Amino acid sequence: MQLANKIALVTGAGSGIGRAAAELFACEGASVVVTDVNATTAEETAHRIAAAGGTALGLACDVSESEQIQAMMTRIEAEYGRLDVLYNNAGVSGPLGGLLDVDPADWATVMRINLDGTFWCCRAAMPLMLAGGRGAIINQSSVAALVGGGPPHLGPVTAYNASKAAVIALTRSIAYEFGDRGIRCNAILPGSVRTGMTGPALQSEKYVSAVTRSTPMGRFGEPEEVARTALFLASDAASFVTGETLVVDGGYVTAQGPVFTTVDL
Repeated sequence: MQLANKIALVTGAGSGIGRAAAELFACEGASVVVTDVNATTAEETAHRIAAAGGTALGLACDVSESEQIQAMMTRIEAEYGRLDVLYNNAGVSGPLGGLLDVDPADWATVMRINLDGTFWCCRAAMPLMLAGGRGAIINQSSVAALVGGGPPHLGPVTAYNASKAAVIALTRSIAYEFGDRGIRCNAILPGSVRTGMTGPALQSEKYVSAVTRSTPMGRFGEPEEVARTALFLASDAASFVTGETLVVDGGYVTAQGPVFTTVDL
C-alpha cells in the first residue's frame, strides 16, 4: 500500500476528483479526513470509504473561511496527532467573463476560495507536518493557468485563470521554503474532467465536441485519472519531486489553436 499508516486530508471531497482521491487514498492505506463545504456529501464520502473497509472522518469546512480551516486542523491534531498528506482540491469555476466583464464580487469569491483557501490550508497544516518532519502537499491548479482563454466556445474565465495561475506560484514558493524540512509541494493541472463542475457544460453538444476535438486523446478525463496522479505525488514514489506542475489533460495544452482532422483537409 502506497499510503500505509498515513494521515491524509482531502478538501472538496464530497464529489468529483476530491471524492475519487479520498477513496483511492483510503484504499492505499491512509486514514482520510474528508472535508467539503457540504457536510452531507462529506459524510457520504466518509461512509463510502468505511463501507469499503477504509478509515475516514467526514468534516464540513468552507475553505474561504480561515477560522473554519484552523478549527479543522485543530480537530485533526486532536484526532490523529499529525498530518502527512494535504490535497487542496476544493475550488470553484466562477462565472464566465473577461477583464471588463467580471463582477468585482465574483472576482473576490473566486480568489477567496481557489487561492486564499489553498493558502490558508497550507499555512494551517504546516505546523502539523513540520512536527512530523515530513509531508506532501498537492495543490489543485488547472490547465486554465497556462492559457488565456476559457473552455472552447464558453469564452474567457479571467478570474478562474488568474486564481489557478497564482496557485502555481504559491506551490513553488512553498516547495522552495520548506524543502529542507522534509515538506514537498506540487500542483496538479487537470484539463477537462467529467465532474459536477463541468456537468452543466457537458449538456452542450457544441462544448463537448470542441473539447474532444481540442484534446489529442479525443476525450474528457475521469476523476479517477486525476486521483491517481495525486496518489503518486502523495506517495514515496515522488520522494524527490517538489515544486512541480503536473499537467493531466490528455494533451490539451499541446494543441491550442485551430485543430484540424483529416475530414477538414
